[in-house]
Parts: sequence; C-alpha cells; structure tokens
Amino acid sequence: MDKYKSGYYQCKLSNSEAGPYFIELIKDEMPITLINNTIKNYKSTKIILNGLDLNIRYHWTKWSSCSKCEEMGKKTKFGHCYVSLNEITINKANMKHNLTKNHKGQEIDSLQNLLYAFDTGLPCQSNLIDRLYTFDNILKNKTPQIMVEYCKVKCNNNEIFEIKDFKGNIKERVNNSADIYSPLQIIPELPPKVETLVITTFLNKQLNITCPGNLNSDAPYEWRINNQIISSTSGRIKSDILNRLIVQNITQDDEKIYTCWQVDYLAGIVEIILIKDFKISIQEYLHLYGVYFILGIFIWVGFKICFDREAATFL
Repeated sequence: MDKYKSGYYQCKLSNSEAGPYFIELIKDEMPITLINNTIKNYKSTKIILNGLDLNIRYHWTKWSSCSKCEEMGKKTKFGHCYVSLNEITINKANMKHNLTKNHKGQEIDSLQNLLYAFDTGLPCQSNLIDRLYTFDNILKNKTPQIMVEYCKVKCNNNEIFEIKDFKGNIKERVNNSADIYSPLQIIPELPPKVETLVITTFLNKQLNITCPGNLNSDAPYEWRINNQIISSTSGRIKSDILNRLIVQNITQDDEKIYTCWQVDYLAGIVEIILIKDFKISIQEYLHLYGVYFILGIFIWVGFKICFDREAATFL
C-alpha cells in the first residue's frame, strides 16, 4: 500500500451502488504508542465541544499472523482512534445560542457536517480533521497504539484440494503445497515476487527502511544480515515496533545487503550504497602542488629551448 492508492473507492454493478470507502494512509513519522496487552484500552471517552456530544474511542484490528512457525514468533494488533457523534439528535437551538459566526464557530459547524457524513466515525488522524485546528488540539495525544504478543503456531505444510461427489465421497485429492494441482480447480495465483530496493546515502546519516515487498500476509517482518536475525532491542542497527529497519550513524561497514522475511519466506531485499565524499588532505594538496610545479618547470624549459632554437635559426 502506498500513498497513491489512497482516495475514494466505490463498488458499482449495473444500476446498483455500494457504500463508498475512503482510504487514508497514516504518515510513517507519526508516533505510535506501544501498550501492554493486559491494559484494556477499549473504553470510549465522551466530550462536549460547543454543544456537540462527541465519542472518542479506539478500534482494534484482529491479531496478525504469527511471524514464524514451529518456533517462537510475534504477532501484533493495532488500535486506531475514531471520533463520532454520540447522539445524532442535537439541540441545534442551544448550539446556535452558544456559537457566533466566527472562525471557531465555523470549525464546529464543519466538524458536525463531517461527522454526519461519516456516521460510523472518522479517524482522529484524518486529514479532514487536521484542518480543524480547534478540535485537532484535543486529539493531539490520541496517537495510534500497538500491542505485541509472543506466539507459536504449526507450519501449514500441506494445502490440500479435494473434489467430492454429492454423497461426500472424495473423488480427487491433491497437495497444492507440493505444486500438484487438479485440472478442476481454479488456476492459483502466482506468489508475490521478491521486491528489491537500492538506497544511496552518506556517512553518519540515519535510515528508516520499510520492507519493499509483501507476501500478501499481515505477519510481522523479520530483518536479517547474512542470514543473521537483527534484534528489535536497542542498538545502532535494529527493527522498531513497526518492523522498520533503523540504521543510525551509518558507517562504512553498513554498506551491505539486508533482507526482510515473513514467516521464513523472503519478501524483500534492500541494498545500502554509500556516497563517497571526495576529500583531499593537506599532505595530498602539497603533493599535487609539487607535481604541478615540476610540470610547470618542464613546460617552461621546453618552450624556452624551442624559442631559442627558432631565434638562432632566424639569425
């Protein structure tokens, strides 16, 4: 998913239309809070803003797939802040009495119209709310949240496809995991290709690298160097809670190839290339000046001899 895929989506079939979807992407630099799984942060917060009865709550995703199988891995779930009208029926008379048609009043009117349009709620980090500065100050601490938990699952080594008759008897059975397919099944999609990325940078810079590939899975990524797993603990090279590779104060030794994996399958390859600064020391400057001086003497002597011979010939 990239920023170019955000926008308005709607499914249409003949003369019928489904409800529209609006997709907005959260900025990578937005802070995310890591919370303990024992903390049940599901309670909603009610606030009254100039007559608007608002409800602020967190919507939590399901747990992701485990990052590994047959051994200890990690799974994650995200909580996103949403704001909605607590009651659709609003005392408009009281609201008009409290508001004057100044800039703040116009923002409250805009917020009300937005929440009417998005009756199921609007993300607190939405760009539409960012334009309402009065309300945005209330949501400045409502950052996305994440839970991380250890997990251990069995590997799904056998993906079986079966054909049964009307009595339930198996007529055909093939193991798709062994690349054996039935002519009666739908042609399977090709697995996603391994994406590559080349990054050029200078020494002592910092990089926050997102894995360029995805295997159509929500499993957390695992970063490796020379098949060695990069730890998520503190260090100059580590992976953060969003599974990004963090390289701080880049040195010459960091000019390597890094790989990201999902459930032990290669998803992406990243190569870091350093841009070499062209620097000349004082000693090298002196050597260059010495070479130029000697070359200058030879050129001057050559011209001198040439001119003297021409002068003697002319006489």
